Amino acid sequence: MHLVNKGSQERMTPLALARAIGIGKTAVVCARSGNAAISLSAYAAAAAVPPKILVTAPLPDGCRIVRERKGADIIVCRASFDRWTAVNERVLGGWFPLTNQVLPAVGSDP
Repeated sequence: MHLVNKGSQERMTPLALARAIGIGKTAVVCARSGNAAISLSAYAAAAAVPPKILVTAPLPDGCRIVRERKGADIIVCRASFDRWTAVNERVLGGWFPLTNQVLPAVGSDP
């Protein structure tokens, strides 16, 4: 399967996924709800690596359906900051993060 990725935030997806596979990770996680999450879902499906996508409600049906069709496990968090805690928990369990996992998020103004 050949996938073309033209977005800006999603450009790192194939590289990060290759890194995850290269260091022996068997699952990936991200705290994004837009194109980056859709990109991860598609690339992870092509690589047979299960992704977990952490989002906050409400998630538009179209976005949810695309991710689920690609096999992503969608986890809805109460608040935006809860997503990073949830990512960190999964990273401690051996998953590879494709987004921040600590607070304040890298690049954020505390």
